[in-house]
Amino acid sequence: MLRYIWKNKILLILLILGLWLVPHVIGLSEQSQTESIVTAIGIDKDNEEFEVSLQYIVPSASGGTEELKVNTQKGKTVGEAIEKIKLQLGKLSGFAHCRFLVFSDAACEENFTQLLDFLLRRKTNTNNIVLVNTPDSSKDLLSISTKLDSDLYSFLDNNSSENEFGDFHNLKTIGDYYNAYFSPVKCLLVNRVNLKQTKNGLKNSNTDNGGSENKQSSSQEGGKEKKEFENKGEQIILKDNKKLISLSSEESDNLLWFNPEIKRDQFIIENYSENNLKNVSILFNVLNKKLNKKAYFKNGKPCFDIDIRLYIRTGEIAGENVIQQDYEVLQRKLSDKLKKAMTEVVLNSLKNAEKHFKENNYDVVECFNTFYKYKNKELNNFLQNFPQAKENFIREVEFNYNIKFIQGH
Repeated sequence: MLRYIWKNKILLILLILGLWLVPHVIGLSEQSQTESIVTAIGIDKDNEEFEVSLQYIVPSASGGTEELKVNTQKGKTVGEAIEKIKLQLGKLSGFAHCRFLVFSDAACEENFTQLLDFLLRRKTNTNNIVLVNTPDSSKDLLSISTKLDSDLYSFLDNNSSENEFGDFHNLKTIGDYYNAYFSPVKCLLVNRVNLKQTKNGLKNSNTDNGGSENKQSSSQEGGKEKKEFENKGEQIILKDNKKLISLSSEESDNLLWFNPEIKRDQFIIENYSENNLKNVSILFNVLNKKLNKKAYFKNGKPCFDIDIRLYIRTGEIAGENVIQQDYEVLQRKLSDKLKKAMTEVVLNSLKNAEKHFKENNYDVVECFNTFYKYKNKELNNFLQNFPQAKENFIREVEFNYNIKFIQGH
């Protein structure tokens, strides 16, 4: 055996390298002793200074869920504040495991790229860090999420872009922001979460009908105000390097119909009557959604057709004197009257979204990009004749909708 190793030079070199490197590797300090393993970043703005909060893992000797701690410092720039945190902890800040960056409204009023520049220049890939906005304090939001299984991290997991069901709003990353920033439309839709205050340890019973609200109590003593994590399905629009507008839950839901990545949804028909059904509310679950977009010019005007196929199933019928047979009938066949009512509900959501993004001049529905990709020559001719339309292109577009329902099982 020794004679074989001696004759095989490559094997001999590998053996020598192994004997030399193994003691060195064994003698290295654990990563947690030299680096703060950052899981989240919070950025607030206090007058002319940035208040940066780093949430990092505190290793658990028991092997259970790791505890999370937050350290906060202020600086004229984000990088300066992070350097102060490094000096206070006596460790480097490692961003390889950072999950998200949460920023307050005050921090994104102007020059949003200034918040990201320090991270973008790290050696680690920070493009996949998820962006989350809050109207409250990002420091407080991180402070109430002291474990990796907290509701804030559950929100991130359930809304991730890798979610195979596509049940919720898909999250946007730093990479998505820069792709949007350097695109013609310069717009990005970002999820928004809130902090909710309760008293005496009692949770506020005001929840939304969709059951999408998530909460995480802080560890303060009873009798005092507590803060909890709350997701109301709101979003904001970033445009031209700053926050443009906040969207309510309803406005955010309306935009979901334009998103091909979101496959599941639901909608309600209110006060519907037909045959035995009298003034009932019918909840429909969207099991799948197929969306096609077509851009073209007609008589010199840009037109954008949206074709939506919804694979639906009756989820609930609420009303008086509803029997099992009524439910079974709706599962088997939808009447023309009911299809018309369903179309009106979805179409109303689409038109409300269109009205909103035209009034506020933002394009997060891939309108301009579709024209640029498939009708580039016609688009350039149109913009040459109407140069003022370039900054307001989506307002010039005529939207047409075609909705088809297919019953699922």
